[in-house]
Amino acid sequence: MRTGNYKMLMLGLMALCLVLGFGNSRAEAARGSDYSFSATELFSGESMNLEELTADAPLVFHIFSPDCPHCQRHMPYVKNLYGKLDGKAVNFLMYSVDSSQRETERFMDSRSLSMPVVIDGQGQFSELFKQDGWPTTVVLGKGGKLIGTCDTNGPSYVDEVVDLIAKAQQDYYN
Repeated sequence: MRTGNYKMLMLGLMALCLVLGFGNSRAEAARGSDYSFSATELFSGESMNLEELTADAPLVFHIFSPDCPHCQRHMPYVKNLYGKLDGKAVNFLMYSVDSSQRETERFMDSRSLSMPVVIDGQGQFSELFKQDGWPTTVVLGKGGKLIGTCDTNGPSYVDEVVDLIAKAQQDYYN
């Protein structure tokens, strides 16, 4: 009986190590990734690419799905962040996953959101920004360098992203 408990404990610890190790290796691998992309903004039709969006300022890239309940509850914090960034040296772009142009427009309109947003019908961003879930905010610095991600869902979200932006801005002023 005692040996059986020990085996179960060891199996549990090994499983935990695999899960934690897998998560960390994905995060480390992602930090070295090339996040180059080009896209068309949904409302303005403006073409943009990562090189342009990070040439003079960091990029805050918020990933969400209009159908995701967590994303829906989180959107007021994103709207607050966007308002705080107004006039600051930073670019902001939202990426709507798993939705059509019409669904995204309806979502944005129903919440009076005016942030720039792209949708990805070809799966380009899904390949670049493989995430375990949404919402997630990615901060990219000079040359598209990954500064960090934030998946906090609550009042501390804004401060965490602002801290990541401050780290990214150091590359532009040094």
